[in-house]
Amino acid sequence: MPVNVTVEAGQPVVLTVTGKLSRAEHQQAQQAVEAEIARAGDISILVLLENFTGWEKGADWGDFSFLAKNDPQISRMAIVGDPQWEASAEAFTLKGLRKVEIEYFGAGDEKKASDWLMSVV
Repeated sequence: MPVNVTVEAGQPVVLTVTGKLSRAEHQQAQQAVEAEIARAGDISILVLLENFTGWEKGADWGDFSFLAKNDPQISRMAIVGDPQWEASAEAFTLKGLRKVEIEYFGAGDEKKASDWLMSVV
């Protein structure tokens, strides 16, 4: 599965995405995030794009019900990946259209992204 979800108490929820992301895998990751929100309350999310090749073509990516329900409990989202995916990832996550702060960091900047997530706003 190209999405691996890692949860540690007091840390950002880490989504490691490899290969091509399918709609079904995306929904499974959303369910895992939703379960962590139910358990922990407010969270931040770190998305690691590793050997990422994009999104499944032809999938219905227009379901925003997860965002409507869970955005109030997501404080920040950091995405770490190859610079070629920055604009697409920001469009996919609706950066600038959501109240969730979203920042993109270049490959290798996981520590910088984690520090940003953990910093007090």
